[in-house]
Amino acid sequence: MQAVADNYENIPDELKKLPRWVVATLVLDEDDAQTIKAKKCPINARTGKKASTTNPDTWSTFAEATAAIETERVTSYGLRGECGVAGYLGFVLGDGYAGIDLDHVISPNPETGEGVIAPWAYKVVCDLNSYAEYSPSGTGIHVICRGVMVPENGRTRATVATNEDGTPQGSEMYDHGRYFRMTGDVL
Repeated sequence: MQAVADNYENIPDELKKLPRWVVATLVLDEDDAQTIKAKKCPINARTGKKASTTNPDTWSTFAEATAAIETERVTSYGLRGECGVAGYLGFVLGDGYAGIDLDHVISPNPETGEGVIAPWAYKVVCDLNSYAEYSPSGTGIHVICRGVMVPENGRTRATVATNEDGTPQGSEMYDHGRYFRMTGDVL
């Protein structure tokens, strides 16, 4: 499966109106100069410095974040002041917005090459009936929904199904303190 292309205009207006946006930095892969990767560290779109998923003063509006990406705002992050440019959009979870991350649930159909969603993951997406998009890798799904979680034993990871080969398939759920990199590639 190929990584998806970002299509931010598809993100729901309800989310765009919230000042809960950060960016992630584009950097060249040290192992392969032809590959560009995103650093997972959230970046303040206004300052180009590290953002905190628990400090709203370091978040921005959707317009500010997308402008930082369009202009390739120079960023610095980490203890050593590594640099890159703003390249990806992120939405900070919290204040009634939760996220469910379903990893490795899309695989290519051997006959057509098109992505096929694991049946259990499709059921989760349908049951949530919320905004769902393909994750940046193109092999997972991110769902943003209204609500808060009460995880059993304080855990945010759960085994929710078993793959055809018998291995457990998990999901991650968050309702604060994290951000999801957004693609706008609606499921």
